[in-house]
Amino acid sequence: MFEKFFIQPIYNILVLIAANLSQPNLGVSVIVLVIFLRLLLWPFFHKAIVSQAVIKKIQPEVERIRKVYKNDQVAQTKELLALYKKNNFNPFSSFLGLLIQLPVLIALYQVFLRTTNGVELSLLYPGVPRLGELQTLFLGAFELTQANLIFSLIAALLQGGYSFLLSKTQKQGLTEITMLLLSPLITFAVVSRLPSVIALYWSVTTIISIFQQLITERLIKKANERVS
Repeated sequence: MFEKFFIQPIYNILVLIAANLSQPNLGVSVIVLVIFLRLLLWPFFHKAIVSQAVIKKIQPEVERIRKVYKNDQVAQTKELLALYKKNNFNPFSSFLGLLIQLPVLIALYQVFLRTTNGVELSLLYPGVPRLGELQTLFLGAFELTQANLIFSLIAALLQGGYSFLLSKTQKQGLTEITMLLLSPLITFAVVSRLPSVIALYWSVTTIISIFQQLITERLIKKANERVS
């Protein structure tokens, strides 16, 4: 079921992209595919970023309500819901966005692992070109079917930069600071053991996430300036 509705469609899109390149290269195809999917899922990421901004804005009021009504859960819930409604905030919107994105991310991981072993003809839809070979050498120097420390390091550094960017929009406690420091190390530990196509995917995704974060933050700032 998961393969039919997630892995197979994404796999076929990747092959179609490769088939329309002058040379069917896995690295270039992955970059184009990630850009396409991120644009497709842009509204969900945008909503999640806006939700983060709203949480930061109303956090002092949330803490005040929880303190004032700490012994009255019913009144606390009522006040919190009224605050959320006033600020057009849905506390479940971020969870819904993650729920939609998660299967896509898992499918992408499976697709990239499978393409390192050549094109699986059994997964292709009728009419999709049957590629004889998908080149896995990227930029003439990096074999995407093998782990690569350079790609892993780039992915880790980008993840660290993105985590730092997110930290500026969120309240920082000990847990958040710890994750900020550990996120690049965890990223490196994960991708350095996998085919470097995963590190390439991770890097491209993180770059797009950074740009989307900056763009959305600018739009939110302009909207707030118009209101004030």
